[in-house]
Amino acid sequence: MRDSYKTKQKELIEHSIKSYKNEFTIKELFTKLNEKDQTIGLTTIYRAVNGLVKGGSLSKNMGSDGTLRYRVLEKCDHVGHCLLKCESCGKLTHTDCDELDELSKHFKNKHHFEMDQKDITIYGICDKCKL
Repeated sequence: MRDSYKTKQKELIEHSIKSYKNEFTIKELFTKLNEKDQTIGLTTIYRAVNGLVKGGSLSKNMGSDGTLRYRVLEKCDHVGHCLLKCESCGKLTHTDCDELDELSKHFKNKHHFEMDQKDITIYGICDKCKL
């Protein structure tokens, strides 16, 4: 996670974000930071997180409860990757799929639309939740 201008607060925010194994909300991050006697305001956290989203270090998704949830993105040079998100349990699965390249070509050729493949989330139901 890199940012062109770093303050001590941004470093603390980034350090806390790296400790999350799954998705997190701004409220959860705020609580975690302030439990450690850090006095970092919500505005500062929102700005830092939004900067990380724009920079490609985090993804942002709407949770089933309508809450924005964030996740650290893995470094990947392959354009055909996406997240599969279960709408029932919220599980996220990172996957590589060459079919996304074909879908991108289809959108470009047939619909004159260039698909941005750096942050794709496909929603559905995982096999575990189907049972």
